[in-house]
Amino acid sequence: MSSTSKPPALTWQVASAIPGRIRLRHDAIANRARAHRIEAELSATHGVIQAQARPLTSGLLVHYDPIAISRRQLLHLLEDLIAPMTSPPLEPAGHLPPARFAMANGSLVLAVAGEFALPALLPGSAVLLVVSSLKVLREAWREVRLRKIGLPVLYATILAGTLLSGQFLAAALMAWMYQFWRHQHRAAQHRLRRQLLPSLTQRRRFARLCVGEAEVEVPTDRLHAGDRIVVEENEMIPADGWLAGGYAVVDERQVRGLAGLSRKEAGDPVFAGSFAVEGRLYIEVSAPGAATRADRLGRALAGAVAHAPAEFALTAQGEAFARRTVGPTLAVAGLGLAVGDLTTAAAILRPDYATGPGLGVSMESVRDVAACASEGIMIRDASAFQRIASVDVFVLDHHPALERTGLEVREIRSIDGGDENEVLRLAASALAGLAEERSAALNAAAAARRVVVRRDLRPSYRGPEITLRDRTRSIIVRDLRDSHATADLPSGLEVSADGRPIGRIAFGRSAEPLAAASLRELRAHGPLTIGLVSDRPDAEAAALAEALGLDFHLGGLSPDAKAQAIRSLRERGHRAAFVGDCRREPDAAREAHVAISMAADAGDTEDDPAQVLVHRDDLDWAAGLRELSRAHVARVRTIHGAILVPNLLCVAGAFFLGFTSLSAVVLTNLGTLAVFTGLPHQIHPPGLRRRGQLPAMNRS
Repeated sequence: MSSTSKPPALTWQVASAIPGRIRLRHDAIANRARAHRIEAELSATHGVIQAQARPLTSGLLVHYDPIAISRRQLLHLLEDLIAPMTSPPLEPAGHLPPARFAMANGSLVLAVAGEFALPALLPGSAVLLVVSSLKVLREAWREVRLRKIGLPVLYATILAGTLLSGQFLAAALMAWMYQFWRHQHRAAQHRLRRQLLPSLTQRRRFARLCVGEAEVEVPTDRLHAGDRIVVEENEMIPADGWLAGGYAVVDERQVRGLAGLSRKEAGDPVFAGSFAVEGRLYIEVSAPGAATRADRLGRALAGAVAHAPAEFALTAQGEAFARRTVGPTLAVAGLGLAVGDLTTAAAILRPDYATGPGLGVSMESVRDVAACASEGIMIRDASAFQRIASVDVFVLDHHPALERTGLEVREIRSIDGGDENEVLRLAASALAGLAEERSAALNAAAAARRVVVRRDLRPSYRGPEITLRDRTRSIIVRDLRDSHATADLPSGLEVSADGRPIGRIAFGRSAEPLAAASLRELRAHGPLTIGLVSDRPDAEAAALAEALGLDFHLGGLSPDAKAQAIRSLRERGHRAAFVGDCRREPDAAREAHVAISMAADAGDTEDDPAQVLVHRDDLDWAAGLRELSRAHVARVRTIHGAILVPNLLCVAGAFFLGFTSLSAVVLTNLGTLAVFTGLPHQIHPPGLRRRGQLPAMNRS
């Protein structure tokens, strides 16, 4: 039995509606700040594909997935968003403000009309140009007084050249293109965040609350700890909690960075942003709303990828790159004025060195940060990629992940003379999509025996057993409850066909630490020194370093001594990455070129000084992260080179081909367009995704 909460009275006017798209009007949209907030809230809503508010017409266009959110729910949410509030709501993190075209449109219209029809309108364009540049002029005057030369001085010089030469059309077109690229940057960032990591960037707005024997639909922000909710198959889980009973399988790969699906029993934790894979889940809420793991990770993710417009450029990265070109540009423009005329100098000044790099680097950062987040690696600052790419020493703090040994198949025993390889094949096929040690051990054993694991079979995880169909047989794989399972060693498996046991598999621990293989792979990506610092006695540190194949070790160190060891490496010209619990060793983390914190949970990380947080208990990520960082740096250099080519052609054209400012505007924006459309679309670069991981599921 189910029911829905009574929706508020409808105050929105529905202009048109078809499944998946609705156009509405409301006077509240006329307020630009409120329209921006409504857009931001909708973009963070699970099931909303795109939301566009039009303050000028008080209109709102929403594209949505009707399977994930119904039209009734959408209207209910919109009524809540325009309801009077005693305090301003918190805007979703990372939602960029919309571009403002009003002044740019006016200036461009006046410039075009003045250039081709009514020259008397050109002064109006000049006035708008000066008014829109008042902030630049003030900052340029401040720089001149401080005897500095930066982007404001360059822009003020361009403004002076425009006023003296009368090339208002070029100036107006450049100002309009700047707003255009701001709009494209904003839209692309929002689209990428929603596509790459919907579990962390969007949240479900409604839940079914159990009230006695009934189920009542309520907004998720009204849930409280202790409430019991129901989640249907393929639905996003709306709150953190505990499985209230039975068995379940959930897809929490994006939320926890796991390699596959997770099997749950009564009492196991489940997290908001995960998806129910099979059957109904009854969940007791422990943390709703902003207290969920996904919301905390989403805020950290937004901080890393939200490249808000800088003061004088599209992004801070673009501003930093363009700042290096100011001196050479002014010098070459002076030469152009000396050997040519004002038109030559203006054409040399006009190229845009900020927008293309800002746009391209920003998009690359979104993709790479998202790729890391899907692996349980939270990049808090995109500059960490450049730092990781340049390190030559990895310093590992003594962490439990370094000592953990791997799981391996110890025995495969067939029953009644069956085929051991067939028993292994069926068990590995049944567990292939799960994120657990036994799956990896079975895959390794199958590879060693050259047994092909069946990836085409679709296991059913209902209940404590795994069931799959192999041609005409019904296969069941279950845990051996009477095996010698311990907290450190999982239970063995029994494989049955058509109700008859055909074999059993036992597991054991290997002698080599799991991290040893990960570190060997890390070294394979280029020369690297890897060492261990430990507060354990030197003999223990030496034994672990030998087992891991490390280059050096330092045992018996206090926190101050660890920080001193990192400082000593820096003083000798090394760039060290510190990998460990950075909340416990903050001084060592601050001394490192880059700090990577092995924070196994997503709790309060405000006091963690690391630039990178790893919410995993292994080192399988290390090689992929280093390789991704190097690829990121290489792509950034390519973007910088790609934007330099058309801009340098503008300079050469001004000297030798008579290019004007308008020619420079067209050519430099074609270069920006080439960067924007030529960005790679590969979400997960090679080397980061773990072997055996399921492909990303398409969740709305």
